[in-house]
Amino acid sequence: MPSKIPVKDDVLILKVNQQLMKRGIRVPCRVNVAAHRGTVTLTGHLQYDVQRKMALRAAREVPGVEKVVDEMEVTPPTAAWGHK
Repeated sequence: MPSKIPVKDDVLILKVNQQLMKRGIRVPCRVNVAAHRGTVTLTGHLQYDVQRKMALRAAREVPGVEKVVDEMEVTPPTAAWGHK
């Protein structure tokens, strides 16, 4: 069985960010992506739990991602998000 070729961290970060954008995870949501040896960590703030689930799914679907660590916070929309 051939061994997996690891994907570089910067490539994982780029590809996860692209997947987040495709799924509509953008401003005012703030998701930061970090990667280390196949483990991707998502941090930041989202407005809804459904966005968290989409972000996690997007990261898991990127080839080379071995594990996803969820450190995101869901903060419902308020005046802090620019909503009244």
